[in-house]
Amino acid sequence: MQKQGIGAVVASVLSAFLGVQSKKKYEEDFTKGRARDYIIVGLLGTILFIGTLVMIVNVVLHFAHQG
Repeated sequence: MQKQGIGAVVASVLSAFLGVQSKKKYEEDFTKGRARDYIIVGLLGTILFIGTLVMIVNVVLHFAHQG
């Protein structure tokens, strides 16, 4: 069994976040990938997404209070 590289795992997780992953790729992830890799990348992606949203809101609020 061939293991997926980190780039393939990240691409699959990003596709899943956006909901655009094909059924073929989805099945390949389950046959070639390890759940641990997808969980770690998914959690890191979620943390990065939430952190980005928090920073954007803080910047907008900062500039809103200056005006």
